[in-house]
Amino acid sequence: MGPRSEEPCAAYQAAPVVFAGRVASISEEKGSDPWPHRVVHFEAVEGFVGVTRGTVDVRTGMGGGDCGYGFVSGESYFVYAGWAREGELWVSDCGATKRLAKAHTDLAYARQVSRGGDRALLFGRVIGSARGGLQDPLEQTGIANVKVTAEGPAGQHLAAVTDAEGFFSFAGSHEGAYTVRAAVPDRFPGIAPQEVTVPAGDCKGLVLESNALASLTGRVVGAGGNPTYGLEIKLIPADAADSTAGEESRTSFGGRYSWEHLPPGSYILVVSPTEPSDLLGEAPYPRTFFPRGSSAAEAERIVLRPAESRTLPDFVVQPHATRAVTGVVRWPDGRPAAGVEVTLFFNHLGRGDTTDEEGRFKLNAYEGYTYELTARVVVAKDTVALAEPQKVRIGAEDLDIDLVLTRKVERVVASPIHGEIHN
Repeated sequence: MGPRSEEPCAAYQAAPVVFAGRVASISEEKGSDPWPHRVVHFEAVEGFVGVTRGTVDVRTGMGGGDCGYGFVSGESYFVYAGWAREGELWVSDCGATKRLAKAHTDLAYARQVSRGGDRALLFGRVIGSARGGLQDPLEQTGIANVKVTAEGPAGQHLAAVTDAEGFFSFAGSHEGAYTVRAAVPDRFPGIAPQEVTVPAGDCKGLVLESNALASLTGRVVGAGGNPTYGLEIKLIPADAADSTAGEESRTSFGGRYSWEHLPPGSYILVVSPTEPSDLLGEAPYPRTFFPRGSSAAEAERIVLRPAESRTLPDFVVQPHATRAVTGVVRWPDGRPAAGVEVTLFFNHLGRGDTTDEEGRFKLNAYEGYTYELTARVVVAKDTVALAEPQKVRIGAEDLDIDLVLTRKVERVVASPIHGEIHN
């Protein structure tokens, strides 16, 4: 069995260039093929394979489907790069490159190997994490001179001491299950033992974290208990409910959300904290506070204690009420107009229907929002007939609106909604 790609040993052994560095600048370049790419200019602060300190240029796609990695100028990364044609270094978002702040085990393995030490299969870092409030960044620092022990197969006992930056490795470690413990100084919160397994032919990196921060998980479901997906959800300090303070996330395919490294305190939880940008998708949900209120005053206060891992009951949200928008499109002489594209727009996005032989259309919209209703039909090669756009406010009842094709436009250009738009 070969090494797994998610472990640093596999990525390290496969990459011809490995280094830690800071992005100095990013430029765009068009290569020999028709597609542009980005050139990321790094200041390498620590080289492991193929490079030493200094300037390193790597290339990556632009993103959005071309496997381009989303490097940010000024940020630091642990980079696994490969050579491409013409001696260029390339990085893909499908590889193991990551932000340096998340590369604890990558650094542990790379330093262990680059220093000529034993290629131990079990290694890691002991860190301390602290955060004053939600608006404060998470601070993680290595803890030096910590004794770390591992009890493994057949009564094997291994010991190591962390270096100045909290890294350690167990010489003589091999495949099998281990219980790892770290004896941090009394001024740090204790670290629970970790059960880890080194698979055959693989390595295992782990992070032993000392912190008194909390975590929160749960699930957002809609009508009938169906999980939501991509729903915006925000955690806000209870004493700052009307401010912009807080942390946002989106629900996963299972409707799940999670936060880690939360300062102990009292919070409230809200879905759709801002006005939805698209009220044309399936079952958008109004602003709702956990467990079911429409305002912060109705929200439950979620109190998180130091080092608490909390799972909330399902957050059940109800979708907006749906109303029908129907009507007839006619020519100026009163005849019904068939084949007309009728569209409801919200924030420049549209949902449409095509009129039948009697000129009738039917669309759905959500109560409480204002849309723009348009109608258009091609009457000649380069000419379309249009109705005057109407603003429609969706209330508690269905709407029936007639439209008249009163204008003609000679020039037709491309449109993201119907393939054409008018000027």
